[in-house]
This record gives sequence, C-alpha cells and structure tokens, in this order.
Amino acid sequence: MGSSFDGVRALTFDLFGTVLDLDGSLVPPLATLLRSKGSRLGAAGFWAQWRARQRIEQYQDTILMLGHSGYLEVAERALRYTLRLNEIRFEQADVERAMGYWQELEPFAEVRPALERLSSRFRLVALSNGNTDFLAYLAKNRVRWDFDEIISVDRVGAFKPHPAVYRRATQILALEPSACLMVSANSFDVLGARACGLRAAFVNRRGLPYEDSPLQPDLTVTSFSELADALLGPCLRSPGAPKGAQGDARMFGHVGRGADCDRPSRPPKGPAAEGGQVAVSVPLPLDGVRVVGLTGVCGGRSPLPRWPNVEARGLYQPRALGDDLGTHASPARSTNFPRLLAELGARRCRWGGTAARSTASFPALSDAEFARLVDSGQIASEFDQSIA
Repeated sequence: MGSSFDGVRALTFDLFGTVLDLDGSLVPPLATLLRSKGSRLGAAGFWAQWRARQRIEQYQDTILMLGHSGYLEVAERALRYTLRLNEIRFEQADVERAMGYWQELEPFAEVRPALERLSSRFRLVALSNGNTDFLAYLAKNRVRWDFDEIISVDRVGAFKPHPAVYRRATQILALEPSACLMVSANSFDVLGARACGLRAAFVNRRGLPYEDSPLQPDLTVTSFSELADALLGPCLRSPGAPKGAQGDARMFGHVGRGADCDRPSRPPKGPAAEGGQVAVSVPLPLDGVRVVGLTGVCGGRSPLPRWPNVEARGLYQPRALGDDLGTHASPARSTNFPRLLAELGARRCRWGGTAARSTASFPALSDAEFARLVDSGQIASEFDQSIA
C-alpha cells in the first residue's frame, strides 16, 4: 500500500452505482416496460431522468426534515414523477413491476475479485443510502459478499451527503475519520466524505467531471481493479526492519498491528489511560497535514505532565471543538513533542492555537522552555490563526 494510504484501516463502499451496476441492471427491463406502455422514449434516457429525480427526492427528504422516507420509497416517488413527466399512463401494477427490478441488481464484473484482494488488508464496509433490510438482501444475494459491517443511513435518518452519515460511520467503526476511505462513483458522496475528514476514492466509471470544490478525492480510478492496484502496493518498513516493525511511528503513541503487512486489527475503543491519553492503533501520517491546532490542556494523571496535547489536523479534515463522538474526540499525545513539532515545521504547516500570543496557549510549559522551542525554530511565536 502506498505511503499516502498507510493510515487507512477501513474502506466504506457506496453500493448503488459503485458496487452495483444500476445502468446495466435496470435499463434492459425498463426498455421492455416502456414498449409495453407504447412509449418510444429510450430506456437509457428514462432511467437517467428517474435517477436524477431520485436524487432530488433524497435531498428534499433530508432538507425538509419531515422524517426519513427510506431509499425505496423515494425511488418510487421519483418513478411516478418521471412517468408523469413523459406523459406515460401507468397503473400501480406498472410501478410495482418497475420497482421489482431493483431486487435483481448485479454488481460490476470486477467487484468481487477486487473485494477479495482488498479484504486481505482492510475492513470492508458497506455505507449506503439503502434501507437496512434491502442492503442486507443485496449484500447476501446480489453482491454475494460478507461485508465486515453494513451501515445504512437509516441509523441517522438522513441521506448522504449529510455529515451525520459519515460521522456516525466512523463512530460505529471506532476509527478516526482519516482511517476510513470512502469509495464511491458518486462525486457528491466523495465530497461529503472529504468534508467530514474521511479519505475518499472516486470510482469515475463514466468519465464525469468532479465537483467544483477544493475537497478533491485522494484517489481517482475507473474500476475496482484499479482501486485494488492503487491500494495494495508494497508494504513500507524501515530499512532492515523485520515484519511488524513500526519504526518512527512509535513517536505518535501506541501502534498496533495495523502498520505492518498483516490485516489490521480493530482499534481499541475509548481511552487507553486516564488523563485523556488515547492509545491510537494507527500512526498519524504527516504528509497531508497543513494546519496544526495546539492546546495546553493537561488534566488527569498524565505520564507527560509537562507537555501539552498535540492535535494534527489535515486542512480538509476539520474536527469540531467539543466533538463528543468518543472514538476520535481526543488527540494522541506525542512522547517526543519537540521532534513532532520539528517534523510539522519542516512541512511548512500553518499553526493555530487558543491565543494569538503563543505563551498563553502553553500553560504546561515554562516561559524558558517555550522560548527555547521558539528560538530553535520548532514552533512559531505567533500562530497563523487564533481560535477563541
């Protein structure tokens, strides 16, 4: 696996249009249905209209907050709208016939072989807009794959790209957002995941443009085969280190099996020690860090009472203050704080803190210690941005 994805522990897959081939599964039977209704409208065009209307129905369902309707219900509403839009007379039997086609969805041909490869390294998770029971049926009978977890938006009562969907998924998986890679053929899904701090892979099967946004995908491929090739490169170790060696990753706290070439173990849930110190199961990669937030809170019985907590933030991985999601609310402490600062400084990171003059942000440091760090160039005397 390439170094830029070394921290990824779980792949969260969209199903509809990403794993399951909606066009190939629905267009042929829709052609038969339209002919039976005397319509000359092409099935591909009708499906495109249906799919677009379905998205609108989903957005309306979430924005109006009138209660979560569920995937199949909004799909049926969109179907009725599209039939009326094209002045196609229909009866309830026609609607039921068309909705029945969703029970026969097939995955793209390369999906299962790629999942087999990816399962050797990652937890494979379905994260979908589909109804809970429908997803279970599709996974067992159509995809024919036993996912490590199936997470429906039913758990939060809103469709993707609502932020609660992605945040709830990281809580269920007990992983930092950056340890999850959202895999989707839908650009809005990639955008939603990136906005919540997840990594994301855009499976651009149809050569479509991406969203006009700075929240770009970490990886763009055209198939699951390309995805597996991109993620399953050689495992990186320190020169001469035996299998399982973690090297410098230990400076970020406790590191489990996840950094070696074996399949990663599930991370521990909750704090590993009193005083807020969190034992993280993955190293915190620095290559993508552009903003660093520092706080001076050192409560509880900490083994490092003279060093502040360190929180490394990616520019597009914001973590809200007061986040109570438990599994990723507390940052990891570094056992070599000056070295960590030097590493971040070498990457020309922007700095943020709780006060413009940095001494107020480091109550755990004496003035002399703080001045030494400033003089050595390991931290700046003023932050780029103050956080009140």
